[in-house]
Amino acid sequence: MSHGGMSELADVPSDRGKAWQPAAVLATLATGGIGALWLAQPDLYPFGSHDRVTVSVTHRIEHATAGGMLVVSALIGVAALAVAALHWTRVVERAVLAVALLQAVFFGLVMTDASVMSLLGYTVAFAGPAILVATVIALCLRNNVVGYVIAAAAVGFVVIGTTTGFLQLRVVTTFWGNVSHSFESFEARLGWALLMASLAASWGWAAARLAAGGRMGQSTIFTCPRAVRRWGRVATIAAAVCPLPYAFLRLLWLTPWPVDLRADMDRPEVRMQGAFLGVAALIGCILTFGLISRWGEVFPRWTPFVGCRSVPPALAVVPGSVVAAAATMAGPGLLLSGLESNGAGHGVAGVVLTVLIFPFPVWGPLLAVAVLAYRLRRRIQSTNDDGSTLGVP
Repeated sequence: MSHGGMSELADVPSDRGKAWQPAAVLATLATGGIGALWLAQPDLYPFGSHDRVTVSVTHRIEHATAGGMLVVSALIGVAALAVAALHWTRVVERAVLAVALLQAVFFGLVMTDASVMSLLGYTVAFAGPAILVATVIALCLRNNVVGYVIAAAAVGFVVIGTTTGFLQLRVVTTFWGNVSHSFESFEARLGWALLMASLAASWGWAAARLAAGGRMGQSTIFTCPRAVRRWGRVATIAAAVCPLPYAFLRLLWLTPWPVDLRADMDRPEVRMQGAFLGVAALIGCILTFGLISRWGEVFPRWTPFVGCRSVPPALAVVPGSVVAAAATMAGPGLLLSGLESNGAGHGVAGVVLTVLIFPFPVWGPLLAVAVLAYRLRRRIQSTNDDGSTLGVP
C-alpha cells in the first residue's frame, strides 16, 4: 500500500466516533418540534417577560425569538448529520464536534437556568436525613466511635428541637406543604427547563463521544498520573469549598442570628427549609472531597455489603457530572440577575457577594474539572492493574 493510501486511511475516523449520532438525531428532532410549537402556540412558551423566574437568561427572550433560534438550531443539526452521513472524515468530525459543542452551550447556558440546580438541591436536602440515619446505623453496627458521636448529636438536636417547638409536627407539615406547593406552582415551567437541560446533555454527550472516538488511549503532559493528581487535587479542593458560604448562612437560620432572613419570613418552617438546604450544601462539600479521598475509591470497611470493595467510577462520575452541569447552567442567569438588580442595589460589591454565596459560575466548571480528574485517575489505575502502561510517564 502506498504512503498516500495510508494517509487517506488515517484521515478516516474510527466508526466508534459515530456513537454520537443517536443523541444528535433525537436532540435535533426534539429541537425542531419545540421551536415550531412555540412559534405556532405562543401561550405554551414558558419563559419571556411574563416568567416569574428572573434568575435566567430566557426571561429576556420572547417566544418568537426563542422559537426561531430553536428552528435554526434544528436546521444546523440536520446539516451536520447530513454531511456526516455523506462524507465522514477527520475534517468533518472536527466540524461536527464544533457544532455539538455550540449546541450544548446554547441549550445549557442560554435556554436552561437555576431551576434545575434548585431541584437537585431540594432532592439532596430531603434525602439528607435518610443518608444520615443509614450512615449512623452502619457506623454503630461496626462499633465505630464516629457513629456514636453523630447519633448522640442527632438525639440532642431532636430533643432541643422538640422542646423549643422547632420540630413540632405542625412546623414539619407546614414546611413540607410550602415546598410541595412551590414545586407544583412551577411544575410546567420546571418541566420545560429540564427539557432544555436534556437537549444540552444530549449534545454534550455527542460532543464527548466525538472527542473520545478512537483516541481514548492517548496521553499528554496534562493526563499523566502526576499531572492529574496535581491539578485534580487543586480543582477538587476549590470545588468542595464553593458551597460552604451558602451552607454556613443557611445553617445560621437554626440560631438566634439568622443572616439573610427577612423579618416577615422569620417562621420556624422557613428556618427549617434553610437548614435543610444548608445540610444539602454540606453533603455536596463532603462528597466532593471524596473525589480525592481513599473512600472515594474503596468503600469504607463499615459500609454494609460492599465494605472494602472498589467504588465503581460511575457512582461518582455520573452524579458529579450532573451537579457540575446544573451548577454551570445556573451561572449565566445568576450573573444576569445580579447585573439587572445592580447587585441588589450595592453595585459591583453586591454582584461579588451574590457569586460568593451562590458560586454557580465558578463552582460548576471547577466541579467538572474535579470529576474529570477523578475519572482519568481511576482509568489510569484500572489500566495499570491490567498490566498496561497507559498514561505512565
